[in-house]
Amino acid sequence: MNKKEAALMLAQIAQKEGKSVEQLRGELQEHINALVHSENAQTRHQWAQVLCAGETPTPEEVLMHLGRQFQDWPELLAFMLL
Repeated sequence: MNKKEAALMLAQIAQKEGKSVEQLRGELQEHINALVHSENAQTRHQWAQVLCAGETPTPEEVLMHLGRQFQDWPELLAFMLL
């Protein structure tokens, strides 16, 4: 999955949720920030594997990371829309 595909996925999720892309991105970024800075060491360790050059990942970067775990990104989209 590339950045363009990740942005498309965000748009599709936002539409399903009845939100703007900006609203969804903001909500996701809040959750990502909380997980990256979690007090739980195991959670921080898992998120360290997603970090991009030591920076907190964007929602698109998280989707691209997750997309690498799936053979086909539409499969990931279907999973996320459950």
